[in-house]
Amino acid sequence: MSIKIKTWLSIALIPLWGCSTTKTVNTPSTATSEATPSQQETNASQVAYEQRMKEARKPCGFISVGYMDVIEGQEQAYLEIEGQWHRIHEHLVSEGKIISWGLAKARANDFGYEYITWKLVRSLADLEQPYDWESIGAWMGKEKLAALLEKTPQTRSISGQEVLALEDYTLPSLDTPPQALDAKNMSFHWDFMTPAEGKAEAYAAVERSVFLPMHQKSQEIQPGYLFWNLQRQVFHTGKANPALFRTVNAFRNDIPEPSPEAQQQINAQIPPFPEGMTYADVQKLRSMKRVTFDVIYRIDENLSAEAKTRAALLGTWTHTNPNGSYRTKVMTPFAEQLSFYRADGTLIQKRDPIPFQVSVSGQDKKFTAFFANGGTWTASFDIKNGLWYEQQQGLLKDGTLTEVAPDAYWIYQRGGTPEKRRDGKQTMAGKEVDLIKSMITHYTQGDFDAYRACYTDDAKIVHNDWGFKKGISVDELMKQDREHHAELERDIEVLKSIYEVVTLPNGSKHGHVWVEMKNTYKNGHVSIIPVFLSLGINKENKIWYEWAFYDTSLLPQASPYREP
Repeated sequence: MSIKIKTWLSIALIPLWGCSTTKTVNTPSTATSEATPSQQETNASQVAYEQRMKEARKPCGFISVGYMDVIEGQEQAYLEIEGQWHRIHEHLVSEGKIISWGLAKARANDFGYEYITWKLVRSLADLEQPYDWESIGAWMGKEKLAALLEKTPQTRSISGQEVLALEDYTLPSLDTPPQALDAKNMSFHWDFMTPAEGKAEAYAAVERSVFLPMHQKSQEIQPGYLFWNLQRQVFHTGKANPALFRTVNAFRNDIPEPSPEAQQQINAQIPPFPEGMTYADVQKLRSMKRVTFDVIYRIDENLSAEAKTRAALLGTWTHTNPNGSYRTKVMTPFAEQLSFYRADGTLIQKRDPIPFQVSVSGQDKKFTAFFANGGTWTASFDIKNGLWYEQQQGLLKDGTLTEVAPDAYWIYQRGGTPEKRRDGKQTMAGKEVDLIKSMITHYTQGDFDAYRACYTDDAKIVHNDWGFKKGISVDELMKQDREHHAELERDIEVLKSIYEVVTLPNGSKHGHVWVEMKNTYKNGHVSIIPVFLSLGINKENKIWYEWAFYDTSLLPQASPYREP
């Protein structure tokens, strides 16, 4: 059965792919004893809530595209191979390595394009090492992975690759529930746009100011019209199309086209060209070549680690300060509303909603707020044992790296009621202290099975760094520790030690260790090193973070603990 190409707009509108107002906005405070944060300076020019919300909902930052040439007679085998890659990419999406992935087949075109694949990511850094083959092999089986890597080039070659930046985009209404779409019912026009010499920015401005509103309205009222976006090429290799810009129109094949009368009524609601502008004026700004693609596979962005993490934040959360004052966060999709209260429950301040974005890169989670004065604030966060830990000092403020105290967190519990006030306490005895002492003993004696059992599976490890920017997994820590022990003549000696566990008013437990360790190496070198450890201890009496400082200059040059 043939599939008709959708023509959603009249010829003057040729398809291209491509709450409340905030009054006063404050930045988060670094003080835990006060209910309200300090006032952020406001600019004369305020950014509209709708514009900030759009930025918070940006689908991705970049798109990596591969152009696939299928070997003669191997198309069926190629699609079966891509089916296996589809499952791998579903795994990468669930782990937060990428946002989405897809495969589409080109209809007849002048370029000779056959298939393309794409990956959606939040940043260019996410494209540096998206495939951890050791981890993928452990997940799917090393033999299966090896067979797939061997068969793949037997069915296709990659004729070109490129990276595109998402410049602009339409969005569905927040009131529209996510659509569960069969990928094979989706198609899209991919229009390659080459600006006239010296007209690149003028062309892009027309796409944003003229065509974007047209397509946004069409998405709202046109049955089966999915989305539009504008893409700018960052770089390309091989036979990737050299056009600087792309526009995308995506649509559903399983919804009948409107009747001519219905289409006329739809077109009447689409914003017209600005006065004095015609389609002929647009043609002077760029040339266009279109290729239409039918989707074979597509991973729904709503299944991504980002979407799942964002969904886990929905609802009301409360952080209680040591003096009994507290703050609440009411989290709706893409917006947070902060309120601040005295200890007796008197409302101090209720803010207007602030758009936010969640980004996930592996185990690293970031929360970015978009303020009315145009500023942004980004901090690390995580949800552990039913509590939401949000770093008090932003890693990035308006895009600039800040000084960060990695153990200063707001700790929210679910619900709008503050915790019953209780004083924090410190102890040098008990099961948590015993856990820490056992961990140190197992480490010094090289009993790695017992040592590893002291940590959670997803424990975050940071040594000699501020802000958890260079954190490693607990298994990476074990690897370093094994390498270190392999260099030693005898077990590590503990010369001096102090252990304590502090329980904060919210009930969270944090261990502190001051220890002096003597390392005797096979080469005769001896080092005596003072070490400080801060440890998070969960309700199961396991260590879920480790933050350590020690002088690496006292270690041998080849030590696994030294910076490379």
